[in-house]
Amino acid sequence: MNQKEEMLKVGLRLFSTQTYSSTGIRQITKAAGVPTGSFHYHFKNKEDFAIAVLDYYFKIEVADNAKSQYFLDDSIPVKNKIIKLYSNVIHSYTGNAEMNPPNSAVVSNLGQELSAHNQKVKAHISMIIEKSHLLLKGLIEQGKIDKSITSKIDAGLLANLLIDLYGGALIRRKSLQSDAPMDDFILALEKIL
Repeated sequence: MNQKEEMLKVGLRLFSTQTYSSTGIRQITKAAGVPTGSFHYHFKNKEDFAIAVLDYYFKIEVADNAKSQYFLDDSIPVKNKIIKLYSNVIHSYTGNAEMNPPNSAVVSNLGQELSAHNQKVKAHISMIIEKSHLLLKGLIEQGKIDKSITSKIDAGLLANLLIDLYGGALIRRKSLQSDAPMDDFILALEKIL
């Protein structure tokens, strides 16, 4: 793994567990095992870094999963693909709710802290959410065609609902320090679709 990717990986973990303002550049470079100058070589500033971390999150958690062989297999019902997409993400962090935060917390953490006063980060978070929405909406539309999704809810509205339900489950998981809300989310997903 190169220095830039190592810093992004560390940034994803740090921004998922602590605030943007409490995360320092030296903390990032120390945890990544790279010189501080490497940060400034790859990123203009911490804001630029936060945006790169959001892109990195979307790539590894959403886009790469959606491009896997499983998702390209037309013989698998789309409903199963959506459940598998969420299950893969959830499986990557369950097992210790207090010590193992989900990478997807980065979107809500940065959004809650920065969206009110940082238009550049706010716009980027909106773009990440919109990309997730379009991916889910497209899958739901395909699922309605293959009849694996029987919900009468409009595909766009259902995609928003799934994003919101997942976000709510993440909040409950953090508050309860339990993986039970994620199990509930998957059970609800099977019934909602």
